[in-house]
Amino acid sequence: MKSIKLLLVVCASFLVFAACGNGQNQNDKDKETVKATSVTVSPDLAYWDLQGPVKRCDYVEFDREGKMVRLDNYDPFALEAPSRDYDTVTGMFSDLCQWTRDEQGRIFSITCFESYEEMTWNNGRVEIVLDYYEGRLWKSVLEYDSNGHLAKRSEYNGDEDAEDDADLELFSTIEYTYLDFDNHGNWTRRNVKSIDAIIDYIDTVEETRNIEYYQ
Repeated sequence: MKSIKLLLVVCASFLVFAACGNGQNQNDKDKETVKATSVTVSPDLAYWDLQGPVKRCDYVEFDREGKMVRLDNYDPFALEAPSRDYDTVTGMFSDLCQWTRDEQGRIFSITCFESYEEMTWNNGRVEIVLDYYEGRLWKSVLEYDSNGHLAKRSEYNGDEDAEDDADLELFSTIEYTYLDFDNHGNWTRRNVKSIDAIIDYIDTVEETRNIEYYQ
């Protein structure tokens, strides 16, 4: 604003030229802002509690639009069906799960070899997760802080044919405390406090993650 006033005093005609140039620059800035905003609020980034031009977070990769493209070196949205591999050397099973999105482009379900998980979204965040496994239903209710970071996860358990919450039992709550953030506003270190509602047991661990950004 000060530079524009100065130009006005010096030369009105130069001001007109400068305004046109500044308007073009502003348009470019607006386009950049829209692009940055679209990345920040993409559903896939929100699912992983990320924002900004994230390229990779640990084992998850994203394109420049904030869309998840690879998980553990495979595209989970490209699978026609889930599968399971067995490593004869380690004796461990490795699942390749099939992921789907809803009509709004949000992650909706994860189908693995022996389980099925479904998400319900609210205000741009996952609010409820239903996980069906071996005849049981595991329901997670997620709560967020004022900055949109996951603050608490309440987990319930019951038969897979449970009709309502009255048929489910709270078995644990998980509370998240954030310790470090990077210059993009993404957490890199947090404490995870698990409280067992059945046996009154509390366990706290520290989680970290490595994030790589597009330049």
